Amino acid sequence: MILSHFFVLVSYAKVDNPEVKIVEALIATKGDISQNIRLIGTIKAKKQTALIAKKEGSVEYLAPIGQMLKKTEVIARLENADLKHHFELAQEAERLAKTQYERVLSLAKTNAISKQMVEEKKNLLIEAQKVLSIAKIELGKTQFIAAFDGIVGISKFSVGAQVQSGDIILTFYDPHQLKVEFDIPAVYFSQIKNGQPVVINGQPLQLTNIQKMIDPQTNMLQTQVDFSCEDCVIGDTVDVELTITKSNDVIVLPSSCVFLKNGKNLVYLVKENKAVVSPVGLGIREKDKIEITWGVEQGDVVITQNQNRLYPDIAVKVHHPDSNTKIEST
Repeated sequence: MILSHFFVLVSYAKVDNPEVKIVEALIATKGDISQNIRLIGTIKAKKQTALIAKKEGSVEYLAPIGQMLKKTEVIARLENADLKHHFELAQEAERLAKTQYERVLSLAKTNAISKQMVEEKKNLLIEAQKVLSIAKIELGKTQFIAAFDGIVGISKFSVGAQVQSGDIILTFYDPHQLKVEFDIPAVYFSQIKNGQPVVINGQPLQLTNIQKMIDPQTNMLQTQVDFSCEDCVIGDTVDVELTITKSNDVIVLPSSCVFLKNGKNLVYLVKENKAVVSPVGLGIREKDKIEITWGVEQGDVVITQNQNRLYPDIAVKVHHPDSNTKIEST
């Protein structure tokens, strides 16, 4: 949007009529304007998980903080002597049961042993395999496996520290896929939708995930935006500018053009070399600009400031800053 500005000279020009006021004005033009709100967002990894202990034990880290690991690689484990001992006993019991079953199978071929004995040894082997499988699962709960390609985050415990079931050991995240999470005041709920424009760190983006639920404690609506940044730090805060609504091809004036009197929004227009008061309707505000919904037409000459020096129908002159050329008022 381009506003054509015509400003008053620094010193008063000599005029024939002392009642003539020299004013600053502009020609009203159409443009675009939007209502934006500023919020604070937090950078997070789209893929991030907290590794939580499922068993108790002492911590052993197999990868240092900041190391990149592939999916299924072991990040850390817990030393639990009881679980390890139980697993070893289950392994030995399964080995013995398997040996005995294979022995009775061999004897059964020569009819040196009954079929009932073979069936009993088979059942014992199956039971031993079940016990071993459970012991293996329980021991596996002491390991922390990478669920995706990512980086080892900050650990919560030092090496050898004793932890309990439910303790958070460390975080694991993928730094290549980021998002920004932020909260929007509930008052804007009806105006928010997916695809809405938002600017983060100068990047024009769009809302991608709006939670259709207001937090009763904060009275805020949580949302997030896919984000890319090479130098950003996960957990850092960023400025978020969200467009709530926008008007295109409308009359837009500096806010200084509008003044309030007797509860009415007014502007001064220059018509036939006089200052004429015009009531106006106001729309979207954006920083120092405002939408005029009615009361001003494209091409009108609008006085921009110092309206308190004027009164209706006072004679005025508008000057270009680089010359004494007067704007011909309508």
